[in-house]
Amino acid sequence: MGQILLLAAGLMVLTVISAGSVYLVNKAREDARWVVHTVESENQISFTQFAGLSTPSNPKTRYPSPNCNCAGPKAHSAVFF
Repeated sequence: MGQILLLAAGLMVLTVISAGSVYLVNKAREDARWVVHTVESENQISFTQFAGLSTPSNPKTRYPSPNCNCAGPKAHSAVFF
């Protein structure tokens, strides 16, 4: 009778360990999906910011002098080469 109880207790421990393992694997997969989502979102934001970037430090952009005699504020937008 003692061996049967010991065997049943061992089986219960293995069952609990297996269930915990399945839970942790599923949690790791979910966390990995969130990491991928976050990295993709950051890349999209960076790309959007880069695409909209037109500063004087950008070598492909030239701004006219603020002292020019042009036709108004719209003429002061960046000129791309």
